[in-house]
Amino acid sequence: ETPETPSTPRVLNSNFYDDGTIVVRIVRVNYTAPPKICVEEFLSLRIIYPDKTIKKLDLSAVKLNIQPFNFCLLPTANPIRFYPVKKNFLLITYAEAEDVNSPYTYNDWGMIIDLDGSFKSKIWLGTSYVNTTTNEWLPAQDSVTLNIHRDNGFLRTAPVTGTNSMTLKQFKVNEIGEVQLLAETSMNFTATPIETVATMDGGYAIIYPNYEFTTTTTTTMPLAPYMSIHGFFLQNGSPEKQGPFVLYQTPNPVSKIILLDCDFTKVGFGQTCILVLNIAPVIDRNTFIKIDFLSTGTVYNITMFQNPADLIDFTVESLQYGGYLLYSRAPFPNDMTKLNLYGYILDDHGNRYDWNISYPTTTNFNGDVLVLPNNTIAIPQPEFQQTWGLLTTDLYKIKGAQDHGYGNLHIFNTTPNIGEIINPSKIEFLTIQFYDKVDLSSNHNITILQDGGIIRQITSVSHNNGDFVKNIDGYTIQIKVINSTFNQPNTMYYIIMDDGFVKSKDLQEPIIGIQDNSWKFFT
Repeated sequence: ETPETPSTPRVLNSNFYDDGTIVVRIVRVNYTAPPKICVEEFLSLRIIYPDKTIKKLDLSAVKLNIQPFNFCLLPTANPIRFYPVKKNFLLITYAEAEDVNSPYTYNDWGMIIDLDGSFKSKIWLGTSYVNTTTNEWLPAQDSVTLNIHRDNGFLRTAPVTGTNSMTLKQFKVNEIGEVQLLAETSMNFTATPIETVATMDGGYAIIYPNYEFTTTTTTTMPLAPYMSIHGFFLQNGSPEKQGPFVLYQTPNPVSKIILLDCDFTKVGFGQTCILVLNIAPVIDRNTFIKIDFLSTGTVYNITMFQNPADLIDFTVESLQYGGYLLYSRAPFPNDMTKLNLYGYILDDHGNRYDWNISYPTTTNFNGDVLVLPNNTIAIPQPEFQQTWGLLTTDLYKIKGAQDHGYGNLHIFNTTPNIGEIINPSKIEFLTIQFYDKVDLSSNHNITILQDGGIIRQITSVSHNNGDFVKNIDGYTIQIKVINSTFNQPNTMYYIIMDDGFVKSKDLQEPIIGIQDNSWKFFT
Protein backbone atom coordinates (compact mmCIF):
# COMPACT_ATOMS: atom_id res chain seq x y z
CA GLU A 1 0.00 0.00 0.00
CA THR A 2 1.14 3.55 -0.55
CA PRO A 3 1.63 5.58 2.62
CA GLU A 4 -0.06 8.75 3.79
CA THR A 5 1.83 11.77 2.38
CA PRO A 6 3.68 13.12 4.19
CA SER A 7 3.57 10.11 6.45
CA THR A 8 2.25 10.64 9.99
CA PRO A 9 4.89 10.44 12.75
CA ARG A 10 4.04 7.57 15.09
CA VAL A 11 5.43 6.72 18.53
CA LEU A 12 6.83 3.21 18.23
CA ASN A 13 8.43 2.77 21.63
CA SER A 14 10.11 4.63 24.46
CA ASN A 15 12.51 4.18 27.34
CA PHE A 16 13.90 6.28 30.18
CA TYR A 17 17.03 7.23 32.11
CA ASP A 18 17.17 7.09 35.92
CA ASP A 19 16.65 10.86 36.15
CA GLY A 20 13.33 10.60 34.30
CA THR A 21 14.61 11.69 30.88
CA ILE A 22 12.44 9.94 28.26
CA VAL A 23 13.68 8.72 24.86
CA VAL A 24 10.94 8.18 22.26
CA ARG A 25 11.39 6.53 18.86
CA ILE A 26 9.23 8.08 16.13
CA VAL A 27 8.57 6.16 12.91
CA ARG A 28 6.90 7.15 9.64
CA VAL A 29 5.47 4.37 7.48
CA ASN A 30 7.23 4.03 4.12
CA TYR A 31 5.32 1.01 2.73
CA THR A 32 3.58 -2.13 3.97
CA ALA A 33 4.36 -5.65 2.77
CA PRO A 34 2.24 -7.82 5.10
CA PRO A 35 3.08 -8.99 7.64
CA LYS A 36 5.88 -6.40 7.53
CA ILE A 37 5.51 -2.65 7.94
CA CYS A 38 8.58 -0.86 6.61
CA VAL A 39 9.30 2.60 7.97
CA GLU A 40 11.41 5.46 6.65
CA GLU A 41 15.09 4.67 7.01
CA PHE A 42 15.87 7.09 9.82
CA LEU A 43 16.44 6.46 13.48
CA SER A 44 14.29 9.35 14.74
CA LEU A 45 14.59 9.87 18.47
CA ARG A 46 13.05 12.56 20.66
CA ILE A 47 14.71 13.13 24.02
CA ILE A 48 12.33 14.66 26.55
CA TYR A 49 14.19 16.06 29.55
CA PRO A 50 12.59 16.41 33.02
CA ASP A 51 12.25 20.19 32.43
CA LYS A 52 10.14 19.31 29.32
CA THR A 53 12.70 20.55 26.78
CA ILE A 54 12.89 18.26 23.75
CA LYS A 55 15.92 17.39 21.64
CA LYS A 56 15.46 15.92 18.15
CA LEU A 57 17.78 13.34 16.63
CA ASP A 58 17.10 12.21 13.06
CA LEU A 59 19.91 9.85 12.10
CA SER A 60 19.80 8.32 8.64
CA ALA A 61 20.42 4.61 8.07
CA VAL A 62 23.25 5.65 5.76
CA LYS A 63 24.93 7.74 8.44
CA LEU A 64 24.54 4.98 11.04
CA ASN A 65 25.52 2.31 8.48
CA ILE A 66 22.46 0.19 9.35
CA GLN A 67 21.07 -1.99 6.52
CA PRO A 68 17.51 -1.22 5.31
CA PHE A 69 15.95 -4.55 6.39
CA ASN A 70 16.28 -3.36 10.01
CA PHE A 71 13.60 -0.75 9.29
CA CYS A 72 10.89 -3.35 8.58
CA LEU A 73 8.78 -4.13 11.64
CA LEU A 74 7.23 -7.55 12.18
CA PRO A 75 4.03 -8.03 14.23
CA THR A 76 5.96 -9.33 17.24
CA ALA A 77 9.47 -8.05 16.69
CA ASN A 78 11.25 -4.85 15.91
CA PRO A 79 14.84 -5.32 14.67
CA ILE A 80 16.13 -1.98 16.05
CA ARG A 81 15.96 -1.43 19.79
CA PHE A 82 17.55 1.09 22.12
CA TYR A 83 18.59 1.13 25.78
CA PRO A 84 19.62 4.07 27.98
CA VAL A 85 22.71 2.20 29.18
CA LYS A 86 24.37 5.09 30.96
CA LYS A 87 24.08 8.83 31.34
CA ASN A 88 24.20 10.54 27.92
CA PHE A 89 24.75 7.22 26.07
CA LEU A 90 22.29 5.01 24.18
CA LEU A 91 22.90 1.41 23.12
CA ILE A 92 21.26 0.69 19.74
CA THR A 93 20.91 -3.00 18.79
CA TYR A 94 20.35 -4.12 15.19
CA ALA A 95 21.45 -6.82 12.72
CA GLU A 96 23.97 -6.97 9.87
CA ALA A 97 23.68 -9.49 7.03
CA GLU A 98 26.47 -10.60 4.71
CA ASP A 99 23.74 -11.86 2.35
CA VAL A 100 20.27 -10.45 3.01
CA ASN A 101 18.66 -13.56 1.48
CA SER A 102 20.56 -15.99 3.68
CA PRO A 103 19.38 -15.83 7.32
CA TYR A 104 22.38 -17.82 8.55
CA THR A 105 24.67 -14.90 7.59
CA TYR A 106 22.91 -12.49 9.99
CA ASN A 107 24.72 -11.17 13.06
CA ASP A 108 23.52 -9.03 15.97
CA TRP A 109 25.45 -5.83 16.68
CA GLY A 110 25.35 -3.09 19.28
CA MET A 111 26.23 0.55 18.69
CA ILE A 112 26.74 3.33 21.23
CA ILE A 113 25.69 6.87 20.36
CA ASP A 114 25.52 9.90 22.62
CA LEU A 115 22.48 12.14 22.98
CA ASP A 116 23.89 14.54 20.37
CA GLY A 117 23.71 11.68 17.87
CA SER A 118 27.47 11.14 17.65
CA PHE A 119 28.65 7.59 16.95
CA LYS A 120 30.95 6.28 19.71
CA SER A 121 31.61 2.58 19.03
CA LYS A 122 30.10 -0.71 17.91
CA ILE A 123 30.46 -4.28 19.10
CA TRP A 124 29.51 -7.75 17.80
CA LEU A 125 26.90 -9.26 20.12
CA GLY A 126 26.44 -12.70 18.57
CA THR A 127 24.98 -14.58 15.60
CA SER A 128 21.31 -13.83 14.93
CA TYR A 129 18.58 -16.31 15.78
CA VAL A 130 17.06 -18.39 12.98
CA ASN A 131 13.91 -20.51 13.17
CA THR A 132 15.32 -23.82 11.90
CA THR A 133 11.87 -25.11 10.86
CA THR A 134 11.03 -22.22 8.53
CA ASN A 135 14.63 -21.04 7.97
CA GLU A 136 13.52 -17.49 8.79
CA TRP A 137 15.56 -14.87 10.61
CA LEU A 138 13.80 -13.95 13.86
CA PRO A 139 14.93 -10.52 15.06
CA ALA A 140 14.97 -9.24 18.63
CA GLN A 141 14.97 -12.59 20.43
CA ASP A 142 17.55 -11.33 22.92
CA SER A 143 16.97 -9.42 26.12
CA VAL A 144 19.15 -6.70 27.65
CA THR A 145 19.12 -6.06 31.41
CA LEU A 146 20.84 -2.93 32.72
CA ASN A 147 22.96 -3.26 35.86
CA ILE A 148 21.69 -1.57 39.02
CA HIS A 149 24.83 0.57 38.81
CA ARG A 150 24.61 1.80 35.23
CA ASP A 151 28.40 2.22 35.06
CA ASN A 152 28.73 -1.57 35.45
CA GLY A 153 27.04 -2.14 32.10
CA PHE A 154 24.45 -4.73 31.14
CA LEU A 155 23.69 -8.42 30.66
CA ARG A 156 22.52 -9.72 27.30
CA THR A 157 20.79 -13.10 27.09
CA ALA A 158 20.10 -14.65 23.68
CA PRO A 159 18.87 -18.05 22.49
CA VAL A 160 21.23 -20.09 20.29
CA THR A 161 19.82 -21.28 16.94
CA GLY A 162 18.91 -24.97 16.83
CA THR A 163 19.51 -25.61 20.55
CA ASN A 164 17.85 -25.32 23.96
CA SER A 165 20.65 -23.12 25.13
CA MET A 166 21.14 -19.41 25.77
CA THR A 167 24.29 -17.33 25.87
CA LEU A 168 24.70 -14.86 28.72
CA LYS A 169 27.15 -12.05 28.04
CA GLN A 170 28.05 -9.20 30.38
CA PHE A 171 29.20 -5.95 28.77
CA LYS A 172 30.42 -2.63 30.10
CA VAL A 173 30.42 0.84 28.51
CA ASN A 174 33.33 3.09 29.48
CA GLU A 175 33.44 6.89 29.85
CA ILE A 176 34.09 7.48 26.15
CA GLY A 177 31.39 5.10 24.93
CA GLU A 178 33.45 2.01 24.09
CA VAL A 179 31.87 -1.37 24.88
CA GLN A 180 33.83 -4.28 26.27
CA LEU A 181 32.79 -7.89 26.87
CA LEU A 182 33.36 -8.68 30.57
CA ALA A 183 32.22 -12.28 30.91
CA GLU A 184 30.39 -14.97 28.99
CA THR A 185 28.58 -18.14 30.00
CA SER A 186 25.60 -20.20 28.82
CA MET A 187 22.59 -22.07 30.18
CA ASN A 188 20.24 -24.80 28.98
CA PHE A 189 16.51 -24.32 29.43
CA THR A 190 13.50 -26.60 29.15
CA ALA A 191 10.70 -24.08 29.67
CA THR A 192 9.88 -20.41 29.31
CA PRO A 193 9.45 -17.61 30.33
CA ILE A 194 13.03 -16.78 31.31
CA GLU A 195 13.44 -13.57 33.30
CA THR A 196 16.65 -11.69 34.04
CA VAL A 197 16.88 -9.16 36.84
CA ALA A 198 19.64 -6.86 38.08
CA THR A 199 20.42 -7.66 41.71
CA MET A 200 21.10 -5.22 44.54
CA ASP A 201 24.69 -6.43 44.93
CA GLY A 202 25.53 -5.32 41.37
CA GLY A 203 25.10 -8.72 39.69
CA TYR A 204 22.24 -10.45 37.89
CA ALA A 205 19.75 -13.26 38.51
CA ILE A 206 18.24 -15.52 35.85
CA ILE A 207 14.83 -16.86 36.88
CA TYR A 208 13.01 -19.66 35.06
CA PRO A 209 10.32 -22.33 35.58
CA ASN A 210 10.75 -26.07 35.76
CA TYR A 211 7.84 -28.47 35.18
CA GLU A 212 7.42 -31.91 36.64
CA PHE A 213 4.78 -34.35 35.42
CA THR A 214 4.02 -36.93 38.10
CA THR A 215 2.19 -40.21 37.81
CA THR A 216 0.00 -39.19 40.75
CA THR A 217 -1.50 -36.20 38.92
CA THR A 218 -5.25 -36.13 39.54
CA THR A 219 -7.63 -37.75 37.09
CA THR A 220 -9.51 -34.45 36.66
CA MET A 221 -6.35 -32.75 35.33
CA PRO A 222 -4.24 -35.55 33.90
CA LEU A 223 -1.80 -33.21 32.14
CA ALA A 224 -1.41 -30.40 34.66
CA PRO A 225 2.18 -30.49 35.94
CA TYR A 226 3.71 -29.31 39.20
CA MET A 227 5.96 -26.34 38.73
CA SER A 228 8.90 -24.79 40.50
CA ILE A 229 10.71 -21.51 39.96
CA HIS A 230 14.51 -21.69 39.93
CA GLY A 231 17.16 -19.01 39.80
CA PHE A 232 20.89 -18.75 39.45
CA PHE A 233 23.07 -15.73 40.04
CA LEU A 234 25.97 -14.06 38.27
CA GLN A 235 28.38 -11.71 40.04
CA ASN A 236 29.25 -8.56 38.13
CA GLY A 237 31.97 -9.37 35.58
CA SER A 238 32.16 -13.09 36.43
CA PRO A 239 31.20 -16.06 34.22
CA GLU A 240 30.69 -18.33 37.27
CA LYS A 241 27.05 -19.27 37.89
CA GLN A 242 25.93 -19.55 41.52
CA GLY A 243 23.04 -21.95 42.09
CA PRO A 244 20.54 -22.87 40.83
CA PHE A 245 18.36 -22.24 43.89
CA VAL A 246 14.70 -23.19 44.15
CA LEU A 247 12.77 -19.99 44.80
CA TYR A 248 9.27 -21.44 44.80
CA GLN A 249 7.40 -24.74 44.38
CA THR A 250 3.68 -25.02 43.70
CA PRO A 251 1.73 -27.33 45.97
CA ASN A 252 -0.98 -27.70 43.26
CA PRO A 253 -0.87 -28.64 39.59
CA VAL A 254 -0.63 -25.59 37.34
CA SER A 255 -2.61 -25.29 34.14
CA LYS A 256 -0.75 -22.23 32.89
CA ILE A 257 1.98 -19.75 33.81
CA ILE A 258 0.48 -16.51 32.65
CA LEU A 259 3.33 -14.23 33.63
CA LEU A 260 6.65 -14.06 35.38
CA ASP A 261 8.05 -10.60 36.02
CA CYS A 262 11.06 -9.85 38.23
CA ASP A 263 12.61 -6.61 39.37
CA PHE A 264 14.79 -5.22 42.11
CA THR A 265 12.69 -3.53 44.74
CA LYS A 266 12.91 -0.06 46.27
CA VAL A 267 10.19 -0.77 48.82
CA GLY A 268 11.54 -3.90 50.49
CA PHE A 269 14.98 -5.47 50.20
CA GLY A 270 16.66 -7.28 47.34
CA GLN A 271 14.64 -8.56 44.41
CA THR A 272 11.04 -9.55 43.88
CA CYS A 273 9.28 -11.73 41.31
CA ILE A 274 5.57 -11.73 40.65
CA LEU A 275 4.34 -15.05 39.30
CA VAL A 276 0.84 -15.16 37.84
CA LEU A 277 -0.64 -18.64 37.57
CA ASN A 278 -3.82 -20.29 36.56
CA ILE A 279 -4.11 -23.03 39.15
CA ALA A 280 -6.21 -25.91 37.86
CA PRO A 281 -9.17 -26.16 37.55
CA VAL A 282 -10.07 -22.49 38.29
CA ILE A 283 -10.58 -20.43 35.14
CA ASP A 284 -11.96 -17.03 36.20
CA ARG A 285 -9.33 -16.12 38.80
CA ASN A 286 -5.58 -15.76 38.59
CA THR A 287 -3.28 -16.52 41.49
CA PHE A 288 -0.54 -13.94 42.10
CA ILE A 289 2.51 -15.14 44.00
CA LYS A 290 5.05 -12.54 45.12
CA ILE A 291 8.48 -14.02 45.83
CA ASP A 292 10.95 -11.76 47.68
CA PHE A 293 14.56 -12.98 47.60
CA LEU A 294 18.06 -11.75 48.36
CA SER A 295 21.15 -11.48 46.15
CA THR A 296 22.37 -14.68 47.84
CA GLY A 297 19.37 -16.67 46.53
CA THR A 298 17.61 -16.82 49.90
CA VAL A 299 13.83 -16.37 49.73
CA TYR A 300 12.70 -14.28 52.72
CA ASN A 301 9.01 -13.73 51.99
CA ILE A 302 6.20 -15.19 49.88
CA THR A 303 2.82 -13.48 49.53
CA MET A 304 -0.16 -14.89 47.62
CA PHE A 305 -3.38 -13.24 46.50
CA GLN A 306 -6.15 -13.82 43.98
CA ASN A 307 -7.37 -11.42 41.33
CA PRO A 308 -10.26 -11.75 38.87
CA ALA A 309 -9.12 -12.70 35.37
CA ASP A 310 -10.63 -9.48 34.01
CA LEU A 311 -7.83 -8.45 31.64
CA ILE A 312 -6.90 -10.49 28.59
CA ASP A 313 -3.23 -10.88 27.73
CA PHE A 314 -2.06 -8.38 30.33
CA THR A 315 1.34 -7.06 31.37
CA VAL A 316 2.47 -6.54 34.97
CA GLU A 317 4.91 -3.80 35.89
CA SER A 318 6.28 -3.59 39.39
CA LEU A 319 6.09 -0.02 40.74
CA GLN A 320 8.89 1.75 42.63
CA TYR A 321 6.41 2.87 45.29
CA GLY A 322 5.02 -0.62 45.91
CA GLY A 323 2.41 -2.75 44.20
CA TYR A 324 1.91 -3.41 40.50
CA LEU A 325 0.43 -1.82 37.43
CA LEU A 326 -1.63 -4.33 35.44
CA TYR A 327 -2.53 -3.26 31.93
CA SER A 328 -3.71 -4.69 28.65
CA ARG A 329 -4.40 -3.39 25.16
CA ALA A 330 -7.44 -4.25 23.04
CA PRO A 331 -8.26 -3.39 19.41
CA PHE A 332 -10.16 -0.15 18.86
CA PRO A 333 -13.32 -0.76 16.79
CA ASN A 334 -12.74 0.03 13.09
CA ASP A 335 -9.52 2.00 13.63
CA MET A 336 -6.05 0.47 13.21
CA THR A 337 -4.27 3.60 14.45
CA LYS A 338 -5.41 3.27 18.07
CA LEU A 339 -5.94 0.78 20.87
CA ASN A 340 -8.00 0.73 24.04
CA LEU A 341 -5.79 0.57 27.14
CA TYR A 342 -7.14 -0.94 30.35
CA GLY A 343 -5.16 -0.72 33.57
CA TYR A 344 -5.19 -0.47 37.35
CA ILE A 345 -2.90 -0.86 40.35
CA LEU A 346 -2.83 -3.81 42.75
CA ASP A 347 -1.09 -3.92 46.12
CA ASP A 348 0.47 -7.07 47.60
CA HIS A 349 -2.88 -8.14 49.06
CA GLY A 350 -4.89 -7.87 45.87
CA ASN A 351 -6.50 -4.50 46.72
CA ARG A 352 -7.24 -2.49 43.59
CA TYR A 353 -6.57 1.23 43.02
CA ASP A 354 -7.86 2.88 39.86
CA TRP A 355 -5.88 5.35 37.79
CA ASN A 356 -7.21 8.90 37.46
CA ILE A 357 -7.88 8.84 33.70
CA SER A 358 -10.70 7.20 31.73
CA TYR A 359 -11.04 3.40 31.78
CA PRO A 360 -10.32 2.33 29.16
CA THR A 361 -8.18 5.15 27.89
CA THR A 362 -7.03 5.44 24.26
CA THR A 363 -3.48 4.87 23.13
CA ASN A 364 -1.81 4.69 19.72
CA PHE A 365 -1.33 1.67 17.42
CA ASN A 366 1.49 0.14 19.49
CA GLY A 367 0.52 1.27 22.99
CA ASP A 368 4.04 1.14 24.41
CA VAL A 369 3.40 2.70 27.82
CA LEU A 370 6.22 3.79 30.09
CA VAL A 371 6.26 3.98 33.89
CA LEU A 372 8.91 6.41 35.17
CA PRO A 373 10.80 6.08 38.49
CA ASN A 374 8.53 8.72 40.09
CA ASN A 375 5.39 6.60 39.37
CA THR A 376 4.31 8.77 36.43
CA ILE A 377 2.86 6.81 33.50
CA ALA A 378 3.41 8.10 29.95
CA ILE A 379 0.87 6.87 27.38
CA PRO A 380 1.40 7.47 23.63
CA GLN A 381 -1.65 9.24 22.18
CA PRO A 382 -3.24 8.43 18.80
CA GLU A 383 -1.36 10.49 16.22
CA PHE A 384 -3.06 12.94 13.89
CA GLN A 385 -1.57 14.44 10.71
CA GLN A 386 1.88 15.67 11.84
CA THR A 387 1.39 15.53 15.63
CA TRP A 388 2.25 12.92 18.20
CA GLY A 389 2.11 13.17 21.97
CA LEU A 390 2.38 11.44 25.33
CA LEU A 391 -0.31 11.72 28.00
CA THR A 392 1.21 11.63 31.49
CA THR A 393 -0.52 11.04 34.80
CA ASP A 394 0.65 10.07 38.29
CA LEU A 395 -0.20 6.58 39.51
CA TYR A 396 -1.22 6.01 43.12
CA LYS A 397 1.81 5.60 45.40
CA ILE A 398 1.07 2.77 47.81
CA LYS A 399 4.09 3.56 49.98
CA GLY A 400 4.04 7.29 49.19
CA ALA A 401 4.08 8.23 52.89
CA GLN A 402 7.58 6.73 53.19
CA ASP A 403 8.94 9.04 50.49
CA HIS A 404 10.77 12.09 51.82
CA GLY A 405 12.22 13.22 48.50
CA TYR A 406 15.42 11.15 48.44
CA GLY A 407 14.28 8.74 45.73
CA ASN A 408 14.85 6.11 48.42
CA LEU A 409 12.01 4.77 50.55
CA HIS A 410 14.41 3.49 53.24
CA ILE A 411 15.46 7.01 54.35
CA PHE A 412 13.44 8.71 57.08
CA ASN A 413 15.36 12.00 57.19
CA THR A 414 18.76 13.71 56.95
CA THR A 415 20.64 16.70 58.28
CA PRO A 416 20.90 19.01 56.52
CA ASN A 417 17.37 18.63 55.17
CA ILE A 418 16.60 18.85 51.44
CA GLY A 419 16.54 22.52 50.42
CA GLU A 420 17.90 23.83 53.74
CA ILE A 421 20.15 26.89 53.89
CA ILE A 422 23.12 25.96 56.07
CA ASN A 423 25.74 27.87 58.02
CA PRO A 424 28.99 26.20 56.82
CA SER A 425 30.87 26.96 60.04
CA LYS A 426 28.26 25.10 62.09
CA ILE A 427 28.13 21.89 60.03
CA GLU A 428 30.41 19.24 61.50
CA PHE A 429 28.46 16.16 60.43
CA LEU A 430 25.97 14.90 57.90
CA THR A 431 23.43 12.43 59.26
CA ILE A 432 21.16 9.96 57.49
CA GLN A 433 18.40 8.24 59.45
CA PHE A 434 16.85 5.02 58.09
CA TYR A 435 13.50 3.37 58.83
CA ASP A 436 15.15 0.00 59.50
CA LYS A 437 18.37 -1.01 61.23
CA VAL A 438 21.40 -0.92 58.93
CA ASP A 439 25.05 -1.97 58.87
CA LEU A 440 27.81 -0.07 57.05
CA SER A 441 29.57 -1.67 54.07
CA SER A 442 33.16 -1.00 53.09
CA ASN A 443 34.32 0.22 49.65
CA HIS A 444 31.22 2.36 49.03
CA ASN A 445 31.25 6.16 49.05
CA ILE A 446 29.33 9.17 50.20
CA THR A 447 30.29 12.02 47.86
CA ILE A 448 29.67 15.72 48.51
CA LEU A 449 29.52 17.81 45.33
CA GLN A 450 29.18 21.46 44.54
CA ASP A 451 26.83 22.64 41.79
CA GLY A 452 28.41 21.78 38.43
CA GLY A 453 29.66 18.39 39.62
CA ILE A 454 32.77 19.61 41.46
CA ILE A 455 33.70 17.02 44.09
CA ARG A 456 34.34 18.52 47.55
CA GLN A 457 34.65 15.41 49.71
CA ILE A 458 34.56 11.63 49.25
CA THR A 459 34.14 9.46 52.33
CA SER A 460 34.00 5.68 52.58
CA VAL A 461 34.07 3.12 55.34
CA SER A 462 37.52 1.61 55.61
CA HIS A 463 39.65 0.38 58.46
CA ASN A 464 42.04 3.31 58.54
CA ASN A 465 39.67 6.29 58.59
CA GLY A 466 38.05 5.30 61.87
CA ASP A 467 35.89 8.21 62.86
CA PHE A 468 34.80 9.59 59.50
CA VAL A 469 31.71 7.38 59.24
CA LYS A 470 29.83 6.13 62.29
CA ASN A 471 26.71 4.06 62.83
CA ILE A 472 25.21 5.86 65.84
CA ASP A 473 22.22 3.79 67.02
CA GLY A 474 21.67 1.21 64.29
CA TYR A 475 19.33 3.55 62.40
CA THR A 476 21.48 6.66 61.98
CA ILE A 477 24.71 7.13 60.04
CA GLN A 478 26.94 10.10 60.81
CA ILE A 479 29.56 11.40 58.34
CA LYS A 480 32.25 13.84 59.43
CA VAL A 481 32.58 16.97 57.27
CA ILE A 482 36.02 18.53 56.59
CA ASN A 483 36.21 22.28 57.38
CA SER A 484 36.76 23.38 53.80
CA THR A 485 33.97 21.27 52.23
CA PHE A 486 31.23 23.95 52.26
CA ASN A 487 33.47 27.01 51.87
CA GLN A 488 31.67 28.60 48.87
CA PRO A 489 28.91 31.06 49.86
CA ASN A 490 25.57 31.17 47.99
CA THR A 491 26.22 27.78 46.41
CA MET A 492 24.15 24.64 45.93
CA TYR A 493 25.67 21.42 47.24
CA TYR A 494 24.34 17.90 46.78
CA ILE A 495 25.21 14.50 48.16
CA ILE A 496 25.38 11.13 46.45
CA MET A 497 25.29 7.91 48.44
CA ASP A 498 26.47 4.81 46.57
CA ASP A 499 24.10 1.87 46.29
CA GLY A 500 25.20 -0.60 48.96
CA PHE A 501 26.79 2.05 51.25
CA VAL A 502 24.54 0.49 53.89
CA LYS A 503 22.86 -2.91 54.06
CA SER A 504 19.90 -4.24 55.99
CA LYS A 505 21.06 -5.38 59.44
CA ASP A 506 18.61 -8.28 59.55
CA LEU A 507 19.00 -9.54 55.98
CA GLN A 508 22.53 -8.29 55.13
CA GLU A 509 21.21 -7.20 51.71
CA PRO A 510 22.61 -4.00 50.09
CA ILE A 511 20.25 -1.01 50.09
CA ILE A 512 20.00 1.48 47.22
CA GLY A 513 21.67 4.86 47.63
CA ILE A 514 20.85 8.48 46.82
CA GLN A 515 21.24 9.58 43.21
CA ASP A 516 22.05 12.92 41.57
CA ASN A 517 20.50 16.08 42.86
CA SER A 518 17.79 14.78 45.19
CA TRP A 519 19.59 15.59 48.48
CA LYS A 520 20.60 19.19 47.83
CA PHE A 521 20.95 22.26 50.05
CA PHE A 522 22.50 25.73 49.97
CA THR A 523 25.06 27.87 51.76
